[in-house]
Amino acid sequence: MRSAIVSVVLSLVLLVSANPLFAQMNPSLWLLQDAHVPSNEMVHDFVPVSDLVCWAATVDTNNKPPSGFIRTTDGGNTWIYGRIPDAPDGIIWQIAPVDADTAYAAVSVQPPSQSKGIYKTTDGGGWMFTPHLSTVPPSFGSSMH
Repeated sequence: MRSAIVSVVLSLVLLVSANPLFAQMNPSLWLLQDAHVPSNEMVHDFVPVSDLVCWAATVDTNNKPPSGFIRTTDGGNTWIYGRIPDAPDGIIWQIAPVDADTAYAAVSVQPPSQSKGIYKTTDGGGWMFTPHLSTVPPSFGSSMH
């Protein structure tokens, strides 16, 4: 759990602090937040949507499935952790949020699983498979633009 929290904080530091002196000039701006990420997962691919909304993907530290996501809608005061139920063997490589409720996730799996592809949520975490956006064998989704 501690390593996941440290990962969240470090990622936010890199995301916000374009100026290397920023953290030294404003030390009170950095607060440790519990993102409820399992201790065997690390957070990557932070994507802010606004000052209040941010999504990120999580992955097992050994790149083993399943992976999950975290989301905040209150500027980072609270984080919600979740997984994609229809991809229990999937790894979320990238998350592309649109707003507080809508996001896309690129999911890869190991063969012979068929749950790879692009998933979409419109309610903040109730993911659905989008076959028309999915990858074709033997490829897998690792990034979206």
